[in-house]
Amino acid sequence: MDIRKLEIFAAVAHLGSITAASRQLHMAQPAVSIAIQKLEHQLGCTLLYRDRKGVRLTGEGQLALAQAERVLAEMGQFNHLMSQAKALMTGTLTLTCPAMLANYVLPELLTPFLAAHPGLTASVQQAGTGAIAEGLNSGEIELGVISGPPTPEWDSLTLLHTDMVLLVPEQHPLARQSAVSVNALHGQAMVVYQREYHLRQRLERLCRSHQVSPDIKLETNFLPLIARMVREGVGLGVGLASMATQEPGIKGVSLLEETPFSLSLAWLSRRPLSRANQAFVQHLSQTQASA
Repeated sequence: MDIRKLEIFAAVAHLGSITAASRQLHMAQPAVSIAIQKLEHQLGCTLLYRDRKGVRLTGEGQLALAQAERVLAEMGQFNHLMSQAKALMTGTLTLTCPAMLANYVLPELLTPFLAAHPGLTASVQQAGTGAIAEGLNSGEIELGVISGPPTPEWDSLTLLHTDMVLLVPEQHPLARQSAVSVNALHGQAMVVYQREYHLRQRLERLCRSHQVSPDIKLETNFLPLIARMVREGVGLGVGLASMATQEPGIKGVSLLEETPFSLSLAWLSRRPLSRANQAFVQHLSQTQASA
């Protein structure tokens, strides 16, 4: 239904005059009359009639006016929200990322962005990079953090290059070394992510290539549990270097074998980003360019 016809009908009903409504709407009187006739024809009932005092509502017209006013109010609210979203005065940044990045890297990325856009909010979900890749391809995730090179179907922005390090409690003998070989993990008790997580997959590939078999004591997708178990000496872990620097009681020990690790912000090339997500990507691009 044409919203403009509802606006014309509401104006005539409230003013009680086609002439007055035409002046208020800056329309010719015949155009107002034609719009009312078309609306009545579309609805299949008479909405207005004339008497000596002007234009009056029929019973159906009273019902139609109540509904029209609700529709026009909702349309006004819709237009207001869309204009605010366009101006980034409102909206939600939606992001899915691994827990380790959410805990140790994301805060320094999100804080200045939200400060620069006080009308925006953020919704951050946690998942492994494998699940994130699947979600991006299926369209369930609009903006996500992935590890490794992006596929041709994605656009991406690199967030960081780092190394996977061994996480050990400060009192552990390995904590006194600056770097160790993966061979030191043979038979070593470890607490690790579940298998769908990229860090776990990297660890397993590294161990297989050196015929090393660690003793997996715990596997979980709860990052705080891994940190707690490492700190209490239940087992060693693997993580980003930034985790070791921010977790008290834990030290990060480099592995002699090369373990480069990269994380990128990714989104489907064919899928338009929301205004809030687009602004976040632009903010990170500008931050990197000025660094």
